[in-house]
Amino acid sequence: MRRVMCLLMWFGCVGSLSAGTISYDASNLGVSSLGQTTYRLTFTISNFTLATNQEVDIQFDPTTYASLSNGVAPVGFNVILLQPGNPMGAFGVYSAVAQVDNPSLTGRFSVDVLLAMGAQLGVQDFAINQLDQQGVIVSTISTGATVAPTSVPEPATFSLIGLALLTGGGLTALRGRIKKTV
Repeated sequence: MRRVMCLLMWFGCVGSLSAGTISYDASNLGVSSLGQTTYRLTFTISNFTLATNQEVDIQFDPTTYASLSNGVAPVGFNVILLQPGNPMGAFGVYSAVAQVDNPSLTGRFSVDVLLAMGAQLGVQDFAINQLDQQGVIVSTISTGATVAPTSVPEPATFSLIGLALLTGGGLTALRGRIKKTV
């Protein structure tokens, strides 16, 4: 019974998360002669409604990312890229600023990233900012971290989960029979 309650509480918490999310998919574009890997990160932005001069600001840690290039956003956005480590220690930025109220979020938001030597791809912090007419941040509306895509388990995984549940149930039933006979 306690397990069932824990599962219900967990699903209840997951179901109540209604804030906007930014997830990403990574496509490997290859390895440079120096051994650095380039990826194209394609972002899916959901559960946000943006107004004119609101910015999707995705941060890239200079210890993980060496450079950003080829920033793309759908019609209705202006893209700005700031390089990681310029100036020294500064985070890189992919900024998509809404040029109209309620622009479509269904188009492609993407940027190519070159990883720093020995670094591995990871999540990025993001902010939704309100900018003034000069492009200066007036307020931050929302913050979070991008979410890596979840993989769909293979059918064999479901078989293993079923086997584990049956084994656990069988052991619980066996334990109950042993207690009754003792």
